[in-house]
Amino acid sequence: MSAPQSRFRTANYYRNIVSPGRALVCSRLIKKGQGIVAFRGQVITQDDYDQLPTNRLHYTLRLFEANDPPGTPYFNQYLDCYDNAQATPTKCMECMANAADGLYDRLSDISLTDADNNADTAILDTPEARKIGVRTIGEQPTLVLYALRDI
Repeated sequence: MSAPQSRFRTANYYRNIVSPGRALVCSRLIKKGQGIVAFRGQVITQDDYDQLPTNRLHYTLRLFEANDPPGTPYFNQYLDCYDNAQATPTKCMECMANAADGLYDRLSDISLTDADNNADTAILDTPEARKIGVRTIGEQPTLVLYALRDI
C-alpha cells in the first residue's frame, strides 16, 4: 500500500479546483468482499466532533448512518484519525482513501459519482474483521475498508 498524490481533482469550499490530497493505492489484486485495511483512530462524541477545526474533520469518520435512531450502536460517535494520519510515517494510511463522488479524472476527462466507488466501510467485530483478512488490535469493533469489486 502507498499513498501518492491523487491524480484526481475536486472543487473546494470556495469552488476552486484542487487536489483532494493523497490517494490510497495498492500494487496487488484485492478481491471483491476482501478487507483492505482497518482505520485507526480515537472514538469521539458528537460534542467533541462539533468542536473540531475544519482541517481535522477531513480525517474524521461518522460511525452511524444519518437516519439512525438514538440508541443505535455508535449513535453520534465518530472515529478521529487525524493524529494517526498526520504521523510520519502515517499510522492510518486508510485515511487516504477518497469517495469517488465529485472527483474529476483529468486523464479520461470524466467526473466520478458514487457508482464509481470501489470500496466501502463497515463496522465489524474483531472475529468478523479477521475473517476477511483485516489485522485488528484487541477485541474492539473495527471500522474496515473493504472492496466492493475486484480492484
